[in-house]
Amino acid sequence: MEDEKNFQELLREAAVVIAEHPSQVGTGVLQRSLRIGYGEASKLMEHLVEAAVVSEVKTVQGHQILVDNVESANARVDFYLQSLPRVPKA
Repeated sequence: MEDEKNFQELLREAAVVIAEHPSQVGTGVLQRSLRIGYGEASKLMEHLVEAAVVSEVKTVQGHQILVDNVESANARVDFYLQSLPRVPKA
């Protein structure tokens, strides 16, 4: 349960970082802002794509931001988190 809570908080923080830095959408800004490694930043970006906060990488320029502000980013992340299946801990 604690890991799930940490994931949710980190995903929300990542969405805020992306919304506040629309010209720097990528794993690098997440790594620097959240002080995490590349692997974790990459996974967060995958979830942000699924949450429709950023687009999939389709061009040389990388991801495009799909939200206009922090509130919109948070709303999309909250909706996405509610859609995830809950896996009971053994």
